[in-house]
Amino acid sequence: MAFYQIKEKVAEKDGTGRFGTWIYPANMTMIEAGTEYAMAYAKGETDKFNQDVVLEKLKGIVGNSVEVRPIDDSKPNFLLIFMESQVF
Repeated sequence: MAFYQIKEKVAEKDGTGRFGTWIYPANMTMIEAGTEYAMAYAKGETDKFNQDVVLEKLKGIVGNSVEVRPIDDSKPNFLLIFMESQVF
């Protein structure tokens, strides 16, 4: 419902196609996934850093529409998170 209301307001100001957002709130997704990862680490279910487990935790929240990649080879634990977006 909110998507259509926002889309309508954006269109009224001739902004169609110029505004977008992630489908899932990024901040809350990262907090929830981070908490799940921390609990798995505390229980001994994962290493201190495991990119595959990070992705698994994110997918458990937002589904398969998420990817993670290291920002560069020298910083493997600094991950970029890519999620599906919606454009108004």
